Amino acid sequence: MAVTTRLETITPAKAQRWLDSRASNRPVSECYAKTIAAAINAGEWEVNGETFKFNVDDELIDGQHRCLGVVIAGQSIQSFVTRGLNNCTFDTIDIGRKRTMGAIFAKHGEANYNRLAGAVAWLWRYSNGYVASGHQQSPRICEGMDLLDKHPGLRESVQAVNPKGLLMSPSMAACIHYLFALKDRESADLFFDRLASGESICKSNSTSGILLLRNILIQNRTANARLQNHCIWALAIKAWNAMRDRKVVKVLRYSAEHELFPQIM
Repeated sequence: MAVTTRLETITPAKAQRWLDSRASNRPVSECYAKTIAAAINAGEWEVNGETFKFNVDDELIDGQHRCLGVVIAGQSIQSFVTRGLNNCTFDTIDIGRKRTMGAIFAKHGEANYNRLAGAVAWLWRYSNGYVASGHQQSPRICEGMDLLDKHPGLRESVQAVNPKGLLMSPSMAACIHYLFALKDRESADLFFDRLASGESICKSNSTSGILLLRNILIQNRTANARLQNHCIWALAIKAWNAMRDRKVVKVLRYSAEHELFPQIM
């Protein structure tokens, strides 16, 4: 059987038939399929040369998540379809390195592209309530690029937060700095400079929250049970709010079970 490739319209009904008759494949990730469906519904689907692949028995061997995405979206798409591949072909599919948002930013000439991509992802999570809930979903690349267009100041925050001496993820710190800077850029710079260096902070004035946060993060680096990211976010916001309110803090803690996620003042 000759190998052929042609452009086809994949309707939800056709996608479901392909799923029902697919060859043995890797487990399906419904979360990933929903991401594809969201991209289809947002008009982000493009014919980019990637193909749905079928073996010599006309069984789907590559494209099950895209098929499920079409079914969930309830919309037809166009894509190239390759048929007649050897059954052993499956073992060679999708073994290359996945293109990341950082790689896309690098292609567009962005400086510090990986940290910027991480900061964009954190801003997307914060804006969609995923930080407060502790979930780790990530934006689609189109969503990330659109978010950066709307928040160009993220680039400045990535530059402003020096990764040396930081006690948290640099991309997370850049995002938090950006959100703080929306309230007060000078204070945001001061907050992170003092958090990283430990200089000019004490337990008897408004920098007490920064001191407590710094001590917690230092201990966290060697702890057996590390703080979850949403806890670090909450503690950073509490320390920031105390500084902004010129409040002396004697204890810095956060319990997701007993209190609401703090708002940035």
